[in-house]
Amino acid sequence: MGYHKDASFSPGPRGESVHPLALVARLMQSAPDMHDADEVFRWLSDALVQGLNSSVVQCWTAQVQSTGRSQMAVRAVASQKPSLPQQIYLNSQVAAVIERFLQQPRHVVLSPVTNIFSPPHAHILAQYGLHYWGGYLLRSGALFPPHNTGSAAGGIAPSLTLVVSFFTPSPLSQQLLRTIHFLSGQALRVATSHGFLSSVISAPRPAQLSFSDLIPHRAENIEEAQADNPFAGARIISQKKARRLYSAVDGEKTVAELAELTHLEQQEMREALSYLLQQDQIRLHERGGTPVERAAFL
Repeated sequence: MGYHKDASFSPGPRGESVHPLALVARLMQSAPDMHDADEVFRWLSDALVQGLNSSVVQCWTAQVQSTGRSQMAVRAVASQKPSLPQQIYLNSQVAAVIERFLQQPRHVVLSPVTNIFSPPHAHILAQYGLHYWGGYLLRSGALFPPHNTGSAAGGIAPSLTLVVSFFTPSPLSQQLLRTIHFLSGQALRVATSHGFLSSVISAPRPAQLSFSDLIPHRAENIEEAQADNPFAGARIISQKKARRLYSAVDGEKTVAELAELTHLEQQEMREALSYLLQQDQIRLHERGGTPVERAAFL
């Protein structure tokens, strides 16, 4: 479960308050000197420790073994206090929490450690000031290289599933949770643009795809990265039924499940999905995570 960290690599001076856009600018400047996605994840961990004033931040990804079994592997860790024992926050219990989090319908969670870990482990975490645990889940259709374990039979490249795990002394505000979302998304864009992740583009296969089994995902607003305040304002969806559908989209439920939840008929679902696709508010994926070209259903 180990990782390696270049001590000379840092998004900025410790303790310095830096705007998220400034951090992303530093990442883009540093990216040409990086060699793989793990260096991007190390940057992300350091940036979030700095930006969130968090005690510990970890980046975990799904690793598919040659046997076909999937498990989570830690790719990067950053800590405010180098003296903090690593075995406190990087162990089998934390890995089990990450695995359980993947089964949750929510993409972000923040809770006292007493609600997440066993009483003995929660007590130890609290002794070191780690009173809250949070997780942020980000799925992508990009292919991610397997973790370099030094074994020839390490694993195969899965579609990216990233969990940003963080321990904090106190709860985080909604603005800081949005910071996690923003910086994680920008890190993945940089990793993809520099060839560390492979984009997956599926040809239209309308005759082979079941409309009801497709899974809508909310699309990230790329223009946020260019705005003066990337966290200002909410998405404006004028169509009432499309707005109702968008509020229910969580990246987990299928079209059929969303139709039942929102009480929309099939034709209403198609119209609402078509509207959201045309507005670049959502993306469609197959159950396995493979993106579907929107032209197949527009």
